Amino acid sequence: MSKRTLGILLAIVMAMLLAYSGVDAAAKKSSKDKNEVGQKEISDAEVMDMFKKLFPNFSGTDIRKAPITGLYEIDGGGNIIYFDPKATLIIFGEVLDKNGKNMTAERRNEISAKMLAQIPIDKGIKIGNGPKKVVLFTDPDCPYCRKVSDYFKTKAADITQYIFFFPLIQIHPNSEAKAKYVLSQNDPGKAYYEVMAGEFDKADVKTIRFNDTSAAKLAEHMTYANRIGVRGTPVMWVNGRYVPGANMPLIESLLK
Repeated sequence: MSKRTLGILLAIVMAMLLAYSGVDAAAKKSSKDKNEVGQKEISDAEVMDMFKKLFPNFSGTDIRKAPITGLYEIDGGGNIIYFDPKATLIIFGEVLDKNGKNMTAERRNEISAKMLAQIPIDKGIKIGNGPKKVVLFTDPDCPYCRKVSDYFKTKAADITQYIFFFPLIQIHPNSEAKAKYVLSQNDPGKAYYEVMAGEFDKADVKTIRFNDTSAAKLAEHMTYANRIGVRGTPVMWVNGRYVPGANMPLIESLLK
């Protein structure tokens, strides 16, 4: 093979190597770009927006990264919801660290304290002077609320209650008039227990009398309920701990 032919072949090989290296570099750059896009961190607001679109039946307010990588922790009205935006799944459960500390419970308590701080409890009906404190949102015709009321009445010497009305008039149409009646009385604590005992259940709602200031008082109660996201009753804080519903074992344990 002549030197001229050998030179031509070497030039062709070099050109091919250069071309390949250029294609390989471009491919690596493209792959890197794709990975960077795939790994781009989205904001908490974007995650929350995704959560609300995927799960419109669940309410969510505060959001932050969960202790588990890839999950987000969402305040679901006092309950903790764990959301995986990649798998588009939600998880309910308790997260414990290696020492057995319940991190989910700690977060619930933080949220509970934050919610309670938004309620001027002196605006509620104060019943009792016991050392243990109960802040309660209730409906006069809610059977679970009445169960809670009966229980707290037996603990009268131990607790101080702050009662706020949240009448669910869609399912209890007479509850608003009963709430206004209680708020009209000189002794609202006594009237509260009368109503919760069912003394007005057979009365014509039109005969239940209340004064002109009761509507404003009830509207104020409703404002506080809406502010913290109350949707049903009963909802309460027992010694600062949030209790959704008539969870009697939990209520009893918190009063011990």
